[in-house]
Amino acid sequence: MTFEGHIEELQQPSQKMGTSSCLHSRISKYQCERPSTYSLKIVLDGVEHYQIDGNNYKLESGQMLVVNQGEDLRALVDSKNITEGICIYPSQELVNEALYARMHSIEHVLENPFDGRNENHITTQSFQLNGEKHVSKTLFGYWNELRGVGEKSEGWWWQFYADLTEAMIEDQSTINRQICNLSSLKKHTKEELYRRVFKATEYMYDHKFERLDIDSLAEISTLSKYHFLRSFKAVFEQSPYQYALHLKLKAAKELVTKRYSYAQAANHVGYSDSGNLRKALRAYL
Repeated sequence: MTFEGHIEELQQPSQKMGTSSCLHSRISKYQCERPSTYSLKIVLDGVEHYQIDGNNYKLESGQMLVVNQGEDLRALVDSKNITEGICIYPSQELVNEALYARMHSIEHVLENPFDGRNENHITTQSFQLNGEKHVSKTLFGYWNELRGVGEKSEGWWWQFYADLTEAMIEDQSTINRQICNLSSLKKHTKEELYRRVFKATEYMYDHKFERLDIDSLAEISTLSKYHFLRSFKAVFEQSPYQYALHLKLKAAKELVTKRYSYAQAANHVGYSDSGNLRKALRAYL
């Protein structure tokens, strides 16, 4: 392993939650190869590169990577400037416990508190920190305290890891349902298709007020237009156009809720006119 910079543990030794940990890094060079553990890697400034089970991920400022347990991981930072990030490691026991609880009734959990918890699968995936994932929303709720000065209590860290793990499981449940809609028989192929199509949704979220370009979305997904459209509809049970329309109308609804006029909202989100926007919001949301 090579390393230049500074990495600090945000928890005090007395607050350690088993093997859970949260690290803040400011580094210019970093390189390592090792088996992965359940983790969330957040880039605040700069660029981090990862290769996980043969898939390459380039994380830039404002992006996050959720990593599965037990995969071949290579991490690389090589920059003249400082790259700043936060890496969160919920313990394997906590993730498995949360997955187990999701799969069984509370009565079963209470009657079998030490029933076997097996290792479970989390889909490795990158996405925007400010996106629609449950993990993103949960982190947003903790963000100011997490990055703020001052010592957090042991109870605060317990709740942080529990809520974050629950959000990871919630996201994974959605991913599992969406992956099942894909026609490939191999799980690895389904996951790869899902990752490629999801890249397009991230782009659509960041450019939701712009005109939809299917050719560009297919290129971002590294798929032909036919396979992109087919896979997108299988995963999200709607067309890219319907997905983009939902993003636009959701943004418009938020503006109207904030006392913007329909004309102002229509102009802001790129809708045809205020009358059509009013009708669409009544029918669609």
